[in-house]
Amino acid sequence: VEQALLEQREQYWRALVRHSSDVTLLLTVDGAVAEVVPTVRATLGWDDHDFDGHHFGEVLDPDDLEAMLAHWDQVVAAPGNQVRARFRVRRIDGTWAHVEGIATNLVDEPNVRGVVCNLRDMSAQVEAENELERRSRRDSLTGLPNRTVVVEALGRIRGPTVDGPRVTAALLLMDVDGFKDVND
Repeated sequence: VEQALLEQREQYWRALVRHSSDVTLLLTVDGAVAEVVPTVRATLGWDDHDFDGHHFGEVLDPDDLEAMLAHWDQVVAAPGNQVRARFRVRRIDGTWAHVEGIATNLVDEPNVRGVVCNLRDMSAQVEAENELERRSRRDSLTGLPNRTVVVEALGRIRGPTVDGPRVTAALLLMDVDGFKDVND
């Protein structure tokens, strides 16, 4: 009876992990992929066996690699350490997914003996944030930089340069009577 309860409980937890919206990976302390849950197909397009024998760094955006190695050093420094980071991971089609990852050092946990990484696809959120940033810095009608961008640019021009004197700049503002009618 006790064995049956243990098996039922194990199946319960396997089902939860298998149907999670997050990708869960088990990595060795040197970053090699030991195990991946099947949700990696829905999130990144990869089959869970595509990672067998590969280092996790192989699917990271090269621009994020240095920062991720620093995070990795923090995680593996001591059992129980946990680090959260945002980075990009290559999908099977070659595009990049923006993910948020939490890595937890469970090397001393006898049933795990590795680093558990949970990845959540944040691509839609990052795209929405980028669009909001773009809209906040562009005129909605013309697409031209707005007043904020111009003021920032003037601030950079006015400051002293590294290799020379201050640059002088001028800004000409023009008002055209009746221009609103042209826009309308």
